[in-house]
Amino acid sequence: MVRRHPQPSPWAGIDPQSRPTPERMQHDRLVPTDFKENGVGRVTGRVTINRTVTPIDRAFEDGALPRRLRDAALHYEERVRRATEHNATPRDSLDMTPRGGGDAPSLQERLIAAKQELRRLEMNLSPYEISVLRHIVVDHEPTGQREMNRLRWRTLVLSLLSLANYLQLPADE
Repeated sequence: MVRRHPQPSPWAGIDPQSRPTPERMQHDRLVPTDFKENGVGRVTGRVTINRTVTPIDRAFEDGALPRRLRDAALHYEERVRRATEHNATPRDSLDMTPRGGGDAPSLQERLIAAKQELRRLEMNLSPYEISVLRHIVVDHEPTGQREMNRLRWRTLVLSLLSLANYLQLPADE
């Protein structure tokens, strides 16, 4: 008989007062991680990262959504955010170049290009599919029951599949 040593808890190095509550650990995927100042250098502490912040993350972590569809959702969310950004980066008061000068596209040109790209992404989707994508992927509303016989979940999965095919994302292994 082989005697196995129990694995140490990942929470062993964290002060009990700093650990997440059992209720929070039951509902979220929390991972203790070493903290480094600016991501480099020596470890200065331990922090807890929540891997299930959005409904898409939660579905992926639970195995209900494959990586390809999660990547399509992240891509879609990024495109919607780019197309709806309203504030420009402020000009530096010491910048003496004329407004509109230079080779860089203006904010208005970037917004127009982002909206055109978003329209191309949504070209093959119905208004209902776009609505479901916006509510769940962008606004992070709950998905509801994750079963294919449920209209909202089925619409989400098929819409993300359509986006993944359009974007030519690689298939999962």
